[in-house]
Amino acid sequence: MRIVVAPALGRSFTVAIALLIVGVVAGEALQRPTAKNGLTAVKHLTCRFTAAASVSWSGPAPDVHLSSPDQPLIIDISKIDIDEGTASITTAAGTSTATVTVNGSNLYVLSLPPSGDASLTTVFSQESKNNRLKAVHTRAAASVAQYGGECEVKQK
Repeated sequence: MRIVVAPALGRSFTVAIALLIVGVVAGEALQRPTAKNGLTAVKHLTCRFTAAASVSWSGPAPDVHLSSPDQPLIIDISKIDIDEGTASITTAAGTSTATVTVNGSNLYVLSLPPSGDASLTTVFSQESKNNRLKAVHTRAAASVAQYGGECEVKQK
């Protein structure tokens, strides 16, 4: 599905999408306890993202695209060290060092590789199915994309 925003609706639609995303994240936060959780002990995750929303600019108004990619986005997060605040993140583009933290009941992985791109992966302490955890991945480069999926906790 492709959504192209008309210039007159561009700002309103963009604000509506932003509010929707904030509402979903806030709703997730309200459902989770803030007590210390098991994510502080996680050392390795393999994440699979199967739904995507992207925004690109071909003129003054943003174009929004919703999709279910033919191939899922796979991200491997290893060497997670909460005390040091570091992790290693591997995607199809390569491997880089990331900053990692647990806040409330979520695990956040921020990657700022030399390419200038930025990505943030949020792993929620809520299970989706088959003992996997709900997750979102946001990437900001020439275009912006947000992916939804799940992460599997791996044993060393």
